[in-house]
Amino acid sequence: MLSEREQQALDEIERGISSDDPRLAAALRRSRVSRQAWWTRLVHDMVIVFSAMLAILCVVLGQVGAGFVAGLFAAVVVVVRRRRFPARAGSPRRRPSWLRRLS
Repeated sequence: MLSEREQQALDEIERGISSDDPRLAAALRRSRVSRQAWWTRLVHDMVIVFSAMLAILCVVLGQVGAGFVAGLFAAVVVVVRRRRFPARAGSPRRRPSWLRRLS
């Protein structure tokens, strides 16, 4: 945690950069937000994969109820991820390369 004096100095530097070069300041803000969004999407993806694998393992081991719950949890995380990070308008979804080669 920064001390009050250090925080004020950092704020002053940020204001100076914003007034001197607004494009640089905007790019730095976007970079920080996109990095956080990237990590959040990665965590969502990891939870989805782990839950799906757990669901398959449970079904193979005969624990169908637990497998259903794990699969349902994976589906809920997929829905949450899609709502939180919708596809950008104007950028069509590309098919995976392995699927393009098949057609």
